[in-house]
Amino acid sequence: MVRVLGDKQKKKHEKVLSDSRKSVTVLRSAAFGGATGPTTFVMKGVRVKAGYTPTYLRKHGAAPGSTIVMTPNAFMTEDSWLKIAADRADGIRSMPVIRDHPDWWVFEIMDGFGAHWSNPKALEIYRERRIMQGKEEGDTSHVCQLYDGEPAKSDKRVLRSGVDMLRQAASFSQGVVDQWDLIPVGLAAVRNGNEHPQRWIDAAIRVNLHPDHRRPFPVWLEDIRGFLQGGQSFKPEEVSTDIYPLLPELWHSMTPQDKRLVMAIVEEHGGKYTPACLTKLYTDAHVPYPEMQKLRLCVDAAKENPSHLDMGIPMGNTNALVAPELAAAVAALPPVTDGLDSFQLKPPGLKGKHLFEHMVRFRAHHADSLAPSFIDDLTADQKAIISPTQQDLTVRSILRDAGGSGATKKLAQRKLNNSGAITSHCGLQNQPERIKKLKDALELTASLAEISAGAKKEKAKVKAKETSGLLQSAAAALQKFVSKGNDLDKLTKKDICAISFRYFGVKLKEVGSKPTLVTSLQELITAQPDVLSSVGPNIAEALLSETPPAFAADDIEDDDAQQDPESGDESD
Repeated sequence: MVRVLGDKQKKKHEKVLSDSRKSVTVLRSAAFGGATGPTTFVMKGVRVKAGYTPTYLRKHGAAPGSTIVMTPNAFMTEDSWLKIAADRADGIRSMPVIRDHPDWWVFEIMDGFGAHWSNPKALEIYRERRIMQGKEEGDTSHVCQLYDGEPAKSDKRVLRSGVDMLRQAASFSQGVVDQWDLIPVGLAAVRNGNEHPQRWIDAAIRVNLHPDHRRPFPVWLEDIRGFLQGGQSFKPEEVSTDIYPLLPELWHSMTPQDKRLVMAIVEEHGGKYTPACLTKLYTDAHVPYPEMQKLRLCVDAAKENPSHLDMGIPMGNTNALVAPELAAAVAALPPVTDGLDSFQLKPPGLKGKHLFEHMVRFRAHHADSLAPSFIDDLTADQKAIISPTQQDLTVRSILRDAGGSGATKKLAQRKLNNSGAITSHCGLQNQPERIKKLKDALELTASLAEISAGAKKEKAKVKAKETSGLLQSAAAALQKFVSKGNDLDKLTKKDICAISFRYFGVKLKEVGSKPTLVTSLQELITAQPDVLSSVGPNIAEALLSETPPAFAADDIEDDDAQQDPESGDESD
């Protein structure tokens, strides 16, 4: 008996068990007062399984507005976020206390996930229901986000316990856990949160978001001192309160006259980025189509700050907008190596021989130069004593990476997003001004697509006309070829291309050199000598009977198809 254990050619084998790698995304929400808000389950697929309705979710503990949405990969997308926007917003407005004050605004804080903030229709839905949405600063959720504390830990405990129960319930799951089986597990976490509202309240107090327990900003900075201290591992950089240095070089290199011309063209078209507007920007202001999205950001910035029109290449600017309390707190922070003997030349408490030995080690571990200035005055034995060993050099590298100059990392370059705001910065997301900028970006994209389609259609028409001309002149070109004694050198380039295309089905480019075209056609004649010999004796008849077919632009295949370089339809 032979048992196959695996394939030798496979680098990785997986053991088949009664387990599953299915996953779902659960979007949780809650109020600072402890009430649980709408819960959204993001599942993989196209259709929701029968029975899994909003009513089912509410019956098992989910709040009003809870729903299930399908996506290709069980991750939130822009389209799925738009689908759930109305139900979710209505669910927020129906939460305890909020429903008692329909005229009050609700302020919702979320992370910076792109799908939440990129669809203007979804943003408008929340704003219409008097829900103001704010995005938290990038990379701060572990410090400032309400959920990333005890609520998340509690949910994970419940989820792990629920999944373990599913694995053990073989009679229910038949040995395999389906993604729909994970919904009851998620609902168990929701019910657990409903039963412990104080957990949400404590989490809001911890991140200083609870309105009844707000701590002054300096006190809050002291509470998160350790996280501020961790920022010392990054190099300080010059920043400006103005976004002009972040605008593209295209705008920086323009003269004030050119910038005003751009502004005038946009205003002439009512601030709309229509195809006519983009065409005029291209012809009059000489702005390439692929740069139009970047130019839109520059125009918006100039509207908010007209001084941009007179600026040139940006220079260094250290006028950063930093809260005085934050600047003082950061300045008062001790270095990250504070209290570590390995980073101090004379640690407190060391004396005599122990201090001397420490200072010798300190020099070996931290000295920039391997040889002191008085090296020539030392004996060979003295040089051997003070020279760092290989171990000292290794320790030196480790110390520099841990808390010295090597530990200072460069911050990620600041960039603008498609609404003209600095990526990862916090801010209000569904303000009318930002929604308009997103709509302008979509309008510009549609206009670029229209221009690109028009350019491709026009290019196809030119090719159709060129092809029709070749077919019409082919018979005359062949007669000329015969009358010249079959001498290709006495034909024009157009004659050569016409014969090649009409009788051999090969389209030669007239822009090529004549010797190259002659060689190409001669090779075709040599390879297929019967083609022209069968037509040659009946040239007159061929001229009379030749009726080139009519070609439409759509019938011509672009043999060198590529995106028109002047019709780019994308920008960052």
